[in-house]
Amino acid sequence: MVSIVWPTGPWAERRTIDTTVASEAVALAVDIRYRPSKQLRPVHRERSNGRGIHREDVMRIHNLYTDANGESHFRDIEVEWIEERRGSKLSKRLPATGVIFRETRAEHKLDWHPAPRRQYIVNLDAGVKITASDGESRLIGAGEVILVEDTTGKGHLSDHVEGKIRHSIFIPVE
Repeated sequence: MVSIVWPTGPWAERRTIDTTVASEAVALAVDIRYRPSKQLRPVHRERSNGRGIHREDVMRIHNLYTDANGESHFRDIEVEWIEERRGSKLSKRLPATGVIFRETRAEHKLDWHPAPRRQYIVNLDAGVKITASDGESRLIGAGEVILVEDTTGKGHLSDHVEGKIRHSIFIPVE
């Protein structure tokens, strides 16, 4: 069992997870309270429910992938809800093979590199700037999720942005 304290502020909370159960780690990644960065804001969709139009927020995940030419690019993945219960929406259970906890130095900067494996990364308390080989950069903030899949090709750059130690969770999916 591992106890995690989420970032301070209105989203602060303590959770305990069993690190031997990968499905709980994926549920943790999807259940995280969404705090969008400036680049990936929640999308509002209008929907008719037969009694009128209502707005709903859409949760998105950053995705870094490699095309057939070895170039890395960003896209957004929308989380699909399949169930609602007790005031929550749930996605389907996603496959995972473990959980890796990481602490990164405040001045951490990595030159071009591909991801070591397909994995979700959840930033807990600080952000990182990631630059794809096509030139697009994104700030992946605290509380945000990225699925890295650029395991081949030139890869991406990683750069610290807040000058403090960053804690994150890696959730391998292979």
